[in-house]
Amino acid sequence: MTAWIVRQPSRDDQSSRDDAGRTSLSLDRSDHSCRRARQWARAALADWSHPAGGGIVDDALLVMSELVTNAVLHACGPIRAHLERRPDGSVRIAVDDGGPAASSRPHELAGEHGRGLEVIAALAADHGRTTALPCPYRARSWATLTAGDR
Repeated sequence: MTAWIVRQPSRDDQSSRDDAGRTSLSLDRSDHSCRRARQWARAALADWSHPAGGGIVDDALLVMSELVTNAVLHACGPIRAHLERRPDGSVRIAVDDGGPAASSRPHELAGEHGRGLEVIAALAADHGRTTALPCPYRARSWATLTAGDR
């Protein structure tokens, strides 16, 4: 399991970055969290010299969207997204949450939902879910992307 090194964010910015290629972002449980996570991930990947519009960047943004959306819709507690650039050029995305909610938010168009994990499986070299993290987080969904995954 990857150990995440996170500096305390300032009051104005709920994200943190370190020089080793890791960054984390605290998110609220709102409809805007997915867009905010994508913008943050795009900026981090650009800082790490991943070319905009490159295959791994587009895939990373889609995977980030899917993982954050699942946390907002189906989990409880706080949400924290993580992004890590690895020395081999791969990117690891993780989203921590408080574990399964007693009831999920309803889908307006049930036929258009429920394919997020299939998308992640198609794009990622590896993915999964870890449970029993320290409070306040109880679960982590993650995916690792490499340039040659597709």
